[in-house]
Amino acid sequence: MRWVGLAGLLVWASMGTVRASNPAVDSLAISSGGLRTSVAGETGGVLALGETAGRQKTVWLRSPIALNLTNESTHQSSGAMPARAHRLGAAIQIVRQFAGQQLSVSERWSAIPGGLAWDLSFVGSAPRTGCELTFELPLLSASRLVFTPTERGVVRLDRNPSATLTPYGSSGWDTSPSHFNVLPLVSVFDPPTGRALTIALPPDTVIPDLRIAWRNATTLQIRLGHRGMGADRTASVRLLLLAHPADYRSVIRAYADLFPAWFKSPMPGSNFEGAFYYHHIQDHPDYAEMARQDVRFIWTSFWFTYLGNYMPAEPEWYPYTYAKMWSLGQTMTDAKIRHFVDEMHSHGIGSYAYFNVTEFGGSGGKSGGTEEAAQALKTKFANALVKDVAGNDIPTWEGAMAMNADPRYALFPFLKDQVTRHLQRVPDIDGFCIDRLDWANHLDYGHDDGVTMVGNRTAASMAGPVAAGVGEVCRQSHAAGKKVFVNQFWRVEPLKDVDGYCHEADFVRGLGYLAPYRPVSGWHQQRPYDGDLLLFETQLKTRLQFAVFPQMIAHEFPISQQAASPTAADMLETYAPLFYTLHGKRQVMIPNCVHVAGANDVNLFVNGDNRYVVVVTSRVRFQSRGKARPEPVQLTINVQDGRSLQWAHVVSADCAEYRAPLRHNGDKVVVDLLKHCTASCVVAGTGAEPALVPFRNGASTARQNSSTLAAKLASVSNRSGVTPGSIARHTLYVRGLHVGTAVGSATLYVNGRMMGGLHDGVCKFDLSLQQDKPAKSALELAILTGDEGTWYAVERAELMAQMSDGSRYRVAKWTSDTGRVGKCDVFTTTLEVERCVPEEVQVSTAQFVKTSTLRQSLSPADAHWSPMSGDAVQNGYRLEVLAGTPFVWAPKSEDVRLPDQRSGGSAAECWFAAHEDRFMLAPPNRAPYTLTLFVLDFDRNGRALSVELSDETGPLDTRPASVKECGDGAYLAWRVSGPISIRVRKTAGFNAVVSAIYVESVP
Repeated sequence: MRWVGLAGLLVWASMGTVRASNPAVDSLAISSGGLRTSVAGETGGVLALGETAGRQKTVWLRSPIALNLTNESTHQSSGAMPARAHRLGAAIQIVRQFAGQQLSVSERWSAIPGGLAWDLSFVGSAPRTGCELTFELPLLSASRLVFTPTERGVVRLDRNPSATLTPYGSSGWDTSPSHFNVLPLVSVFDPPTGRALTIALPPDTVIPDLRIAWRNATTLQIRLGHRGMGADRTASVRLLLLAHPADYRSVIRAYADLFPAWFKSPMPGSNFEGAFYYHHIQDHPDYAEMARQDVRFIWTSFWFTYLGNYMPAEPEWYPYTYAKMWSLGQTMTDAKIRHFVDEMHSHGIGSYAYFNVTEFGGSGGKSGGTEEAAQALKTKFANALVKDVAGNDIPTWEGAMAMNADPRYALFPFLKDQVTRHLQRVPDIDGFCIDRLDWANHLDYGHDDGVTMVGNRTAASMAGPVAAGVGEVCRQSHAAGKKVFVNQFWRVEPLKDVDGYCHEADFVRGLGYLAPYRPVSGWHQQRPYDGDLLLFETQLKTRLQFAVFPQMIAHEFPISQQAASPTAADMLETYAPLFYTLHGKRQVMIPNCVHVAGANDVNLFVNGDNRYVVVVTSRVRFQSRGKARPEPVQLTINVQDGRSLQWAHVVSADCAEYRAPLRHNGDKVVVDLLKHCTASCVVAGTGAEPALVPFRNGASTARQNSSTLAAKLASVSNRSGVTPGSIARHTLYVRGLHVGTAVGSATLYVNGRMMGGLHDGVCKFDLSLQQDKPAKSALELAILTGDEGTWYAVERAELMAQMSDGSRYRVAKWTSDTGRVGKCDVFTTTLEVERCVPEEVQVSTAQFVKTSTLRQSLSPADAHWSPMSGDAVQNGYRLEVLAGTPFVWAPKSEDVRLPDQRSGGSAAECWFAAHEDRFMLAPPNRAPYTLTLFVLDFDRNGRALSVELSDETGPLDTRPASVKECGDGAYLAWRVSGPISIRVRKTAGFNAVVSAIYVESVP
C-alpha cells in the first residue's frame, strides 16, 4: 500500500479493494496549529503541505509521502502503488492482499494543539507476525537543517546529505562519545522562513523499534519495526505533525506541552537538588570540601542485603557492604540510617535511597553469597524474569537477574511493599533514586505486551513495565511528600511523574533535551579527568549550557564510581559558583531568546529565585590551557518581560563577581560582559539590586592555570626579520582536539579556501603564499562542522616559513589564551592568526635506538624520575607530568624485573591513567641526550602500550610495547635533542602505565 499527498495525507493510493469509497472532490483542506493541507484534482495529484505564520508561508511537501509495509518473517514488502484521491472523511479504509492475507487498513486525521495527528489501524485475519512500517517524507533540501535528539543536535544537510541515526532508546553506556537518541521525534528546520516541522510519536504508546534516517538531502525516512499484525487484532500507529519556530527549544516545548507529565515534576523544588555524590553511609568526604563544591544531596546506597531486598523485614541486618565491595563488617539498622540522614541534613545535604525496579538477586548479606536471592528467583518471582531471544534468564550485576515490573507479575507487589517500608521506617529520607532504567531499551521474549513481535516471536517492550514500576514508586513517594530521581534512562517513556534525574552516564546534551524543567545531575563517565583536563573542562562547559549538575570529585576521598583527583577537584571548585546560580532552574523555551557575540555558546534559564540566568561559555578559551585574556562580550536577552530587568551580576570562572552594564532596546535587554574569559553566568533581575555576594559555601579561589603545552614546547630565538626572497615554503600547523559530544567532521578553511579535515593532535597544511611576503595580515582560519555536537578545540595555530637554507621561522600565530576570534556561529568558528615578529624555531629530533627487556644499569643517569621520587629539575632537565597518577603496587619487591635491584627489594610503582600518560621533558640546551622509558606490567594485567614522542610540529616517533614486553619490563630508548612531549597510550589491558624515565647526556 502507499499513500501520497500532504501532511494531511488527503490522497490515498492503492490497487486494493476500496471498502469505504468516498467520491473525489476538486479541493479539500484541513488546518491546525498553522499547518494546512490541501488536495486538488479528480485523480489526486496534490499537492502541498504548508503552513502560514504571520506573512511567512512555508511549503513542506510538494510531492507524495510514501508508506511501505514489510513482513519481518518473509521480508515481503507492499511496494509502491499508483495514486487515487479521496476526500477527508471519518475514516478511509482499503483491503490489500499482503503477505498472503487480506489486510484492512484505515486512517484518520485530527487536529491537536500545535498540529495534526495521523492515526493508522491495521487488521488482518492471517496468523500474527511482526511487521515494519517505513514512512518516506520528501521534506528535505540542502538548504534545510534537521534537529535530532541525539549527540549531534542540529545537523546541516549540505554537509550531511545522508545519515542513519542511532535507534531510538539505544543505551549509550559503552560508547564514547555517548551515542543516544532520547526522544521519539525528528524535526526539519527551514532557515529562510524560520519555521520547523516535527514528526513525533507519543510517549504513552508502545514503541518497540524506531529508526530515523535521511538520504541525498531529499527524503526523511521513519521506520517503525516489530509491530505485530494479524489474528484479527487491531494494530495501531499514531504520528504527530507539529508546526513551530525553527529552534530546538521550540521542538522540545511543543512536545512537552502535549505530554507535560513526562517533562515536569508534580512536586515543588527543594534545596536538595544539584551537585551530589554516590556512596555508602558508613563514611563520607570532608564536609568543608563538599561545601566548596556546593554538594546538595547524596544518592546513598549499599545498605540493601542484595538487589531487590532494599529494606529487609528484620530491624537489624547484614548489608551488602558487610562482606562485599568495601567489606566493612558492620551490620545495618533503621537507627543508623536515620542518624545518617539527620547528620546530612544538618550540613544542608539531602539523602535519596537506592532503589531498583528492573533487577533482583545477586551477591550480598553476611557471607556475600547468592543462595537466598537465587531461591527467591526460582520460586516467588519466577514469572517476572525477563528472557532473552533464546528463552534464557538475563544476568545483570553480580548474579542478579533482569526483571519485568509489570503489575501482572510477582515482582510488582514486592516493590510496592519495599517502598512502603522505607517511608514508614526512615521517614526523613528525601526520596528515592531508581537505578537501571536502561532496561526499558530491551525486549522481553518471556512476556507479551500485545503490540510487540519480532518476526514470529511475541515479546514485550520493557519500556512499559519499567514505567509501571517507576510510577508506583512515584505514587507512594509523592503522597508522603518525597521525591523520586531516576538513573540510566535513554528514552522518555519511563520518565512520567519523576522529579529529577541523577544519571550514571554523562550524555549531557541528551539529558538537557529531557530535562528543560526538571533538575538533572550526572556522573563524570565519558570524559575522563585523570589526565588532560581539557576534555573535563569542555564537559563542564557543556553541563552549564544544559544545567546538568556534576557529581563531586574529591581531592583524596575515594567516592564510589568517582575516583579522587586533586586537579579535577580544583577545576570543579572553580566552576561551582557558576552552577550555584542555576539552582531551581527552568530553561526558557522561547525560540531565539538569547544571543551572544564571539566564539561562545549561550543558553537562558530562570532559577529558583525567579531571576534570569544566562550561561556564556567560550569555545576557544580554557583554564586548562593557560591564563586566558579577558575580553568584553555583548549578549542580548529577548524575552517578553525584558523591560522589567533592572540589574545584572556576572559570576565568572576566572575572576570575582562583578556588576554588568544593562540597557534596554525595546523588549530586548543588552548586557555587556566586561571581563568574559572561559565561562560566565549572568544573573539578571528586577527590583532593588542586591549586593554582590560571592558564592557563600567557600569555593576555592581560581586555580593556578598551567601554560599551554605548545608554549612549553616552543624553543625560539627572536630575529628582527626574514630576508626577502629566501622563503622556500609556508606551512600552517594547527594543534587541537575533538572535545564535543559528537565526533563528526571538522574542516579547516584558510582565507576561504578549504584545506582539509582536522584530527586530534597536530595537523599540518602547506600554504601557497607569496614566498617573499610571509604574512601581510592575519590569516583567517574558519573551522566548519556539520552538526552542533561536533566541537573541535584549537589550542594553537602557527604559520611557519621554511627558508632555503633549511631554517624555520614562526611568522604568525594564534593561541587559545590570547588569540583573536572573528565572526562565529553554531557551525563555524573563525580565528585570526596574526603576524608576529619572526621567531626562529629549533626543531626537536627523536631517533629510536632500541627496545630491551633485560634489566639494565642506568645509573648514574643525568636525571632519573619515578612516580614516588625525583625532583622535577635535575641537572637542568625538567620533567612535568601532564597526565598520570602515582601508584605503588608493592613498596618493596624482590621481583627481578625491577631496575636497580637493591638489598631489601625495590618499589614496584608507576604513573597510571585510564587512557594515556603524558609528560613534557625540557632539556637545558640543544645538546643531544638519550631518553629511556621503563614500562612494566607488574601485575601482568595484559597491558600493551604505544609510546609517541612529539614536538610542537607533530609526532617524531611512535613505538609499540607488546603485552609480552610490558609483562617482562621494557626499556625503550631514543637519541633526542630539544624539548619533547611524551604520550604513552593504552592499547590493551586495564590502563596505561610508566614506571620510570631516565636521561643521559650524549658525549
